[in-house]
Amino acid sequence: MNVKTKTANKKQNASKKPKIVPRTETGRILEQFADDHVWIARNREKLLEQYAEQWIAVEKGKVIASDPDVHALRKKLANPAFTCVDFITRKPVEFMI
Repeated sequence: MNVKTKTANKKQNASKKPKIVPRTETGRILEQFADDHVWIARNREKLLEQYAEQWIAVEKGKVIASDPDVHALRKKLANPAFTCVDFITRKPVEFMI
């Protein structure tokens, strides 16, 4: 390949639109995890009717499992590390930082 060909190829490549990189699997999982937390917050009152004082596991906006014991709940899950889990309670939750 000569110098003229290399220069022409660089100009041609520079004029192309940038390639859109697909979202990574990790990014997709994190986005779904965040969406599920938002879903829980928006549906907390309704969830209290059925799951008060229980841990729930949510995937894609659906409760897939529940249990009063978080360890028992985690054993029910195929992928506990990638599943949104929250405690449904009427009591105010205190966080320590």
